[in-house]
Amino acid sequence: MNLDSKNIRQFTNNFSELERVIDTGYVDPSVMFKVDKFARTILQNNVLQLVASFNNLDPFLTTPANLYLASDNSNDTFEVVIEYIDQNRDKQLMNVNLTGTTPVDLGSDIYCIFRMYNNNGVDQVGTRVVVTSNVTGIPIDDTEVYCDMILTSGVAANQSLTGIFSVPRNYSAFVTKASITADKGSDLKGAFFIRQEGRVFRFVKALETFQQQSVSYDMFERGLEKTDFRPIAIAQTGGLAYFEYTVICIHNDYLDKFIRS
Repeated sequence: MNLDSKNIRQFTNNFSELERVIDTGYVDPSVMFKVDKFARTILQNNVLQLVASFNNLDPFLTTPANLYLASDNSNDTFEVVIEYIDQNRDKQLMNVNLTGTTPVDLGSDIYCIFRMYNNNGVDQVGTRVVVTSNVTGIPIDDTEVYCDMILTSGVAANQSLTGIFSVPRNYSAFVTKASITADKGSDLKGAFFIRQEGRVFRFVKALETFQQQSVSYDMFERGLEKTDFRPIAIAQTGGLAYFEYTVICIHNDYLDKFIRS
């Protein structure tokens, strides 16, 4: 096989343009795709938390378990799209009809959910739509939550606000940028952790901000296939934290090929 027949350089010689190449549809998603992450959390005083609208520090199902979708309001009966990594570590998507407070069984093939959103023309009315391991529906303990959609200041987000991601098998992921923002009066420290399959989470990037200043970092951190991403944060006096980052996933067939000019 010709070395050039499968190589990322056939799409661009300037890696800083990869996002534009993807956004303009010049590359098949099976070769390369982008995931923009946005997360929001309400920090408790001096408590280390996952940057997400739920506080489950271990939202990756290394041991398969049945998950359920439910709202805390019986009037929520819209279609929900769930984007997830399955137990085989492939990227998947499912459409689920929410049935109010009655839990919908999602099965046990989910490894992690990196995005969930309302796919209807009507806002959610419940304060919370969750994916949970609690068979009865809305849990009391957030350690049973693996994704949710919440009301923020009374407004329906209509999508999840979670910072987690896991790299699908046969792909490498490149984190190209990350930013963190705190609300007024918050002295916020954040950290970006990654975990390769079979290993523990390790620190790769510190993020710190104070009083509504948005701090951004250009990055080109590579994550191998089946690597988990988990942003965490802490604030002495609590407050809101916002965390954003961009991931470009490239199929391994198109990487690690050397071209002699």
